[in-house]
Amino acid sequence: MNTYRLFEHYKMMEEQNIVLSFKGEISNNTLISLAEMFKRMFAFSYNGQKTVKKVFSIFIELAQNIYLYSAKRAVVDNKEVGVGIIVIEKSNNFYRIKSGNMIANTVIAPLVDKISHINSLEKDKLKDLYNQQLKSPREKGKTGGGVGLITIVRKSGNPLGVILDTIDTDQTFIELSAKVDEEDN
Repeated sequence: MNTYRLFEHYKMMEEQNIVLSFKGEISNNTLISLAEMFKRMFAFSYNGQKTVKKVFSIFIELAQNIYLYSAKRAVVDNKEVGVGIIVIEKSNNFYRIKSGNMIANTVIAPLVDKISHINSLEKDKLKDLYNQQLKSPREKGKTGGGVGLITIVRKSGNPLGVILDTIDTDQTFIELSAKVDEEDN
């Protein structure tokens, strides 16, 4: 017998001020659809355009991280994509964007070290690292410029949060979170 109650899920989302939530396969088409849904949701409901643009940018970066790096994969349109969850919560004076997905345990230590380093940098040093990373040669088989996490911290103006939940000897569920304070425009 199924004991899951959607109403309980709905109440939890209301209590936590979740304004957007997606769980599933993240493909290029999903990214486009999520971006369009985000734009429609925030087009008329909020006047703080600087804040909304930052939230949107971080939302897309976190969704791309799932798409590219999730250890849990699915095939969509003959292409392998990542599976995960992404959520936006709204508080009185900030937004928090969270993503979660499985990662291989072998990448945890270097990833946590990278995030700790990024979080430790002042604004000007973060910009230098960003520019340096863009100029660095790409690792074979890697996509993008390797600046996603740096971009998130730069856009949010706050440290990137990380929570790890070990699943087994091979995989861990990683939750990344970015807080974006509302600003006057």
